[in-house]
Amino acid sequence: MSKEAELLAEIDARAQRAKDADLSLDYITREARDLHEKFPHRSVVEIEERIKDAWRTYGVVWKTSGLKDRD
Repeated sequence: MSKEAELLAEIDARAQRAKDADLSLDYITREARDLHEKFPHRSVVEIEERIKDAWRTYGVVWKTSGLKDRD
């Protein structure tokens, strides 16, 4: 399997796990940095965009802030 295919498979697997979580944009950035270490042929920004695309496909919603809403 090529590095690109491995990266996309990893993003897909993480998107599936993230579907029911309460996530923020900060989480996406951490995931992208983590994946960039394993797949340096893509920049962190490129990986972030691919994560967002995958999450949209799975219907994952993320917050733009790392702070959770409080009642």
